[in-house]
Amino acid sequence: MGDFAAGKMGVAPVTPVSLDQFEQFIVDVEDKFAALGCDAEMGGPASEAETAHLPNDDNAPLAALLMWHNGALPIDVYMIKSAAEIPPVEDPELVLPIGADLDGGELFVQPSTGVIFKADPGEAPTSAEMTLASFLGLFRDNLAGNKLEWADGWIEKA
Repeated sequence: MGDFAAGKMGVAPVTPVSLDQFEQFIVDVEDKFAALGCDAEMGGPASEAETAHLPNDDNAPLAALLMWHNGALPIDVYMIKSAAEIPPVEDPELVLPIGADLDGGELFVQPSTGVIFKADPGEAPTSAEMTLASFLGLFRDNLAGNKLEWADGWIEKA
């Protein structure tokens, strides 16, 4: 089947949010938060000491995310936890819980790869087959493309 028939024409790939692009990510997202009426009471910035136990590289810029807002940060359907709520990395192959949705689902990151995992309540985490950096890039792109709206949390527009 060709790309057109498979629905792949005109779909730009997601640009991951690397550490060197993080400041621009913040500007882009804050502008859209304001424009779309996001009134979430996000945490203030975490310190380097508070985030020292967290991954922070081009695949998993988690510490950078929390140095922007330390907890209660709405990214996609998840509220990102504070640095204090995320356990230290005991084994880089295990997954760390970094966020939760309103239905009790959880968002995780694997420190060794930056890959995110998702889990419904009571279920084991499964790979979302993208890094945290790509997840943040997709969120930014969805905001910029007006695909989300604020309703005490981000929801996809109909």
